[in-house]
Amino acid sequence: TRFWYGDEFGKKEYEEAENLPDKKESKEFCKKIEAKAGDVICCLPAKDLTFVENPTVVGLGDFFAGGLLAQLTVERRL
Repeated sequence: TRFWYGDEFGKKEYEEAENLPDKKESKEFCKKIEAKAGDVICCLPAKDLTFVENPTVVGLGDFFAGGLLAQLTVERRL
């Protein structure tokens, strides 16, 4: 929702974002991750936001996911 609306969003905008279709590439990625990790991980696909002209990006999700996947690999859980 922040990617689409920046800091100006409320419940209505959040619900609109929830109803957007999933991004095709994200669905494929989730299938691959879940096939490797089994029930160690729950992967939810990103929404298709290709229509957003002026996105707001802070990068925290990428940072978190990168650290999580690296640690699961070290622990040989993935």
